[in-house]
Amino acid sequence: MSRLPGTALLSALTAAGVLTTAMAQEDLSFRGYSVRAFHSYEPSARAGDRAGTALSFWNGDLEQARAAWRKRDYKAARRAFLRAWKKGHLVAAWYLGHIHRLGLGVKVDHLRAFGYYRQVVLAGAPQQDDARKQRIMVDAMVRLADYYRTGIRGNGKRRVHDPRRAMRLYSIAAGYRHRDAFYGMGVMLLKGQGTQPSQMRAINWLAKAARLGHVKAALLLADVARQGVPGRIASNPTLALSWLLVAAASTTQERHPQVFRRLRNRLREADAQSRDLARQLARRFTPRVQAVEMLVVGKPAVVR
Repeated sequence: MSRLPGTALLSALTAAGVLTTAMAQEDLSFRGYSVRAFHSYEPSARAGDRAGTALSFWNGDLEQARAAWRKRDYKAARRAFLRAWKKGHLVAAWYLGHIHRLGLGVKVDHLRAFGYYRQVVLAGAPQQDDARKQRIMVDAMVRLADYYRTGIRGNGKRRVHDPRRAMRLYSIAAGYRHRDAFYGMGVMLLKGQGTQPSQMRAINWLAKAARLGHVKAALLLADVARQGVPGRIASNPTLALSWLLVAAASTTQERHPQVFRRLRNRLREADAQSRDLARQLARRFTPRVQAVEMLVVGKPAVVR
């Protein structure tokens, strides 16, 4: 089986639509929400909500939970969300899932987080008129898929490991343009988990996630481009550098210092022509490439 050289890989990405501006515009909206809002757990009303609607949603226990959350008093937030969940508020279970998954004010408890996310998904289908509940359900679906993909390890066992179910959930959530669903599908297709392996389909999904600011997706694409896939994709250090630029443009040095260290090292290794081509490729995904390079190397990059 012949390998795809770097130019063929770029052509395939373009043909798949992952290097087009049109896709960027399409993927960045979701019924009035920014897709990035899927990953912001700050309780707030949607920009287009009428005042009365916003007030009716965040009241009582939910209002107390929101106030505590914003003060980073996660123990108090958890107590208020528990009261709200007992009264049937779906968003409360979603936040409780985050609290236990991330260890906010409590010890990390993935099984408990899994249970809360599962309750959200079981509460109904994502095809409903309430965009807020729809958004919550789609996100909970992705969190469940993450657990089904990796399993939950404890006491020498791995529980809830079901790659096929993970792939099904990711596929549904991808229809709602959730970037973590794009990433999950890419990883599973790359490794052949729960489905037949397909490197090119994996790259397509990972590129969609990277376009939406998914740092891990961009880093994985950098690894694939640099190392290649035996018998399938040739190594392409220039393409790898472009993905590192995209990854750095999607985060900050404070949040992901290792990304900037890798980028700094690769920029030093690359010649001027490779750096220039990498910039051109990365700018198709993000306009922040020059600002990132200035931050890393301390001087303006040459833009051609």
